[in-house]
Order: sequence, then C-alpha cells, then structure tokens
Amino acid sequence: MNPYGVTSLIETAIALPILSLLAVLLRFYVRLHMRRSHIGVDDWLSLIAVVTLFGLAVMQVIGAVAGVDGRNAATGSKDVERVLLEQKETKAEHESQLRRAILVIEKVTYTAIKLSVLFLYRRIFSVDKPFRVANNVLIVVMLIWGVVFLFLGSFICVGNSGVDLNGLNCAAEQWSLLWFGITEVLGDIAILSLPYPCIRKLQINKRETVGLVAIFALGTL
Repeated sequence: MNPYGVTSLIETAIALPILSLLAVLLRFYVRLHMRRSHIGVDDWLSLIAVVTLFGLAVMQVIGAVAGVDGRNAATGSKDVERVLLEQKETKAEHESQLRRAILVIEKVTYTAIKLSVLFLYRRIFSVDKPFRVANNVLIVVMLIWGVVFLFLGSFICVGNSGVDLNGLNCAAEQWSLLWFGITEVLGDIAILSLPYPCIRKLQINKRETVGLVAIFALGTL
C-alpha cells in the first residue's frame, strides 16, 4: 500500500517541476539581461534536467492515477476470476513499463544536474589549474556513472532466467537501485566538497568565507 495519498503525489509532481522551471528561467534571465553573459553548458544542462523532471512528473501522475484505476472488479459474471487475472496481468505490465521509464528518465535527470553544477564550477573557478583538473575528472566520472546506470536501468532485468520479466521482483534491479543510491550520495559529497579549497584561498575575511561556503552548501538541498 502506498503510504502517500494520490492527491499528495500529484501535487508534488506538479509543484516541484514548476518551481524548478521558474528557477532555471530566472537563471537564463540573469545571464541574458542582467549580467549580459553567454549561455553556458551548465545552463543548457540545467534546462535538460528540468525537461526530464517534467517527464518524471508525468510518470508520477500516471502512476498515481493508475493506482486507483480498476478497483471495481467485474461482478455477476461467470468469468470473474478470469477477468480479475487478466486485469492483474495488464496492470502488472503497465506498472513495469512505467517503472522502466522512470528508471531511465531519472538517470538522465540526475546526471544532467550533477554535470550542470560541475560546469558551473568550471566557469567560476577557471583560473585554478588543480581545481580544473579535479573538476574535469569528476565530469568524466559523473558522465560514465550516468551512462552505466542508464544502461542498467534499461536492460538489467530483461531475459534473465529465474527473474520476473515484468521486473516486479527483480533482485538484480534492487541491487542496481541500492548501488545507484550509494554512488549518487558519494557523488554529491565529492561535487559539493570540490570548491571549498578554492574558497579557502580567497583573500576574504572569515565572515565572508562562511557566507560563501553557506551559499555553495545550499546545493545539498
């Protein structure tokens, strides 16, 4: 049983992408009209992340609505059991397809977000050579990370012997999700820690340093 109500899921699916879109549009506005700077790779990646986030939102709404569909089973029929079985199989197939789509789209979203932050760092701290090297290494690592888990999310459970082809009880998929969560957190820690050595080198007082660190720490949200 889903611990969240259908209404809550739909409201979340609508609110978060809209807020994200507003933030990205504001980002583009500042770039073009206030700072008169060029649109960079980091900006386009943030836009890609928002577009895929809307895709995830659509999947979440479909899943929430599908979860309440078909509750009224056929009654008064000699083929009730057969109809119920067909409905169950159809629902399982749709759930599998929906979850597969979510697994694929979310990998693109997470990867785009991480790469957007790293390219933003490269724009801000471009004069620090050691930082550029570490930043480029993380860009490559995050790109490989995204491609690997995108592949796993797409194909890991297809055709394995002894595995539910619908993916509903796929042990390999569960392990993939576990390692995705672990590496995703480790990647966030590495990305958020990256600019701190550069910040410490800045010729600013302690109060300003703390404030600047706090601004970057907002990325943890």
